[in-house]
Amino acid sequence: MRSFREKPDAATAERFLATGGFYWNSGMFFWRPEVLLAALRDSRPALAAGLERLAGRLAGDGRDAALAEVFPGSSRSPWTMR
Repeated sequence: MRSFREKPDAATAERFLATGGFYWNSGMFFWRPEVLLAALRDSRPALAAGLERLAGRLAGDGRDAALAEVFPGSSRSPWTMR
Protein backbone atom coordinates (compact mmCIF):
# COMPACT_ATOMS: atom_id res chain seq x y z
CA MET A 1 0.00 0.00 0.00
CA ARG A 2 1.43 3.34 -1.01
CA SER A 3 -1.26 5.57 0.48
CA PHE A 4 -4.59 5.65 2.24
CA ARG A 5 -7.55 7.87 1.41
CA GLU A 6 -10.29 8.11 4.04
CA LYS A 7 -13.77 8.71 2.62
CA PRO A 8 -12.88 10.22 -0.76
CA ASP A 9 -15.37 12.56 -2.39
CA ALA A 10 -17.64 11.07 -5.06
CA ALA A 11 -15.52 12.14 -8.03
CA THR A 12 -12.33 10.72 -6.51
CA ALA A 13 -14.09 7.47 -5.56
CA GLU A 14 -15.41 7.10 -9.12
CA ARG A 15 -11.88 7.63 -10.49
CA PHE A 16 -10.52 5.02 -8.08
CA LEU A 17 -13.18 2.51 -9.17
CA ALA A 18 -12.55 3.20 -12.85
CA THR A 19 -8.85 2.34 -12.59
CA GLY A 20 -9.46 -0.96 -10.77
CA GLY A 21 -6.17 -0.61 -8.89
CA PHE A 22 -7.53 0.19 -5.44
CA TYR A 23 -8.56 -1.86 -2.41
CA TRP A 24 -11.51 -0.97 -0.22
CA ASN A 25 -11.87 -1.43 3.52
CA SER A 26 -15.48 -2.12 4.34
CA GLY A 27 -14.89 -1.31 8.01
CA MET A 28 -16.70 -4.46 9.11
CA PHE A 29 -14.89 -6.86 11.40
CA PHE A 30 -16.17 -10.05 12.94
CA TRP A 31 -14.92 -11.43 16.26
CA ARG A 32 -16.10 -13.95 18.77
CA PRO A 33 -16.97 -11.80 21.80
CA GLU A 34 -14.55 -13.59 24.13
CA VAL A 35 -11.66 -13.06 21.66
CA LEU A 36 -12.42 -9.35 21.30
CA LEU A 37 -12.71 -8.83 25.06
CA ALA A 38 -9.43 -10.66 25.68
CA ALA A 39 -7.63 -8.45 23.14
CA LEU A 40 -9.21 -5.32 24.60
CA ARG A 41 -8.25 -6.29 28.15
CA ASP A 42 -4.61 -6.27 27.02
CA SER A 43 -4.64 -3.16 24.87
CA ARG A 44 -7.59 -1.01 26.04
CA PRO A 45 -8.51 -2.10 29.58
CA ALA A 46 -10.90 0.80 30.21
CA LEU A 47 -12.85 0.01 27.05
CA ALA A 48 -12.98 -3.68 27.98
CA ALA A 49 -14.24 -2.80 31.45
CA GLY A 50 -17.03 -0.66 29.97
CA LEU A 51 -18.12 -3.42 27.62
CA GLU A 52 -18.09 -5.92 30.46
CA ARG A 53 -20.30 -3.58 32.51
CA LEU A 54 -22.77 -3.55 29.61
CA ALA A 55 -22.83 -7.34 29.19
CA GLY A 56 -26.25 -8.72 29.92
CA ARG A 57 -27.79 -5.28 30.35
CA LEU A 58 -28.60 -4.35 26.75
CA ALA A 59 -31.77 -6.40 26.43
CA GLY A 60 -35.02 -5.23 27.91
CA ASP A 61 -35.92 -2.15 29.90
CA GLY A 62 -32.44 -1.53 31.33
CA ARG A 63 -30.77 -0.90 27.98
CA ASP A 64 -31.04 2.90 27.88
CA ALA A 65 -29.93 3.28 31.50
CA ALA A 66 -26.95 0.97 30.96
CA LEU A 67 -25.81 2.87 27.87
CA ALA A 68 -26.28 6.23 29.63
CA GLU A 69 -24.13 4.95 32.49
CA VAL A 70 -21.26 3.49 30.48
CA PHE A 71 -21.11 5.19 27.08
CA PRO A 72 -20.33 8.81 28.12
CA GLY A 73 -17.11 7.72 29.83
CA SER A 74 -15.93 5.57 26.92
CA SER A 75 -12.96 6.48 24.77
CA ARG A 76 -13.70 8.03 21.39
CA SER A 77 -10.31 7.11 19.92
CA PRO A 78 -10.00 4.34 17.33
CA TRP A 79 -8.68 0.96 18.38
CA THR A 80 -6.02 -0.87 16.39
CA MET A 81 -4.81 -4.31 17.35
CA ARG A 82 -1.09 -4.77 16.83
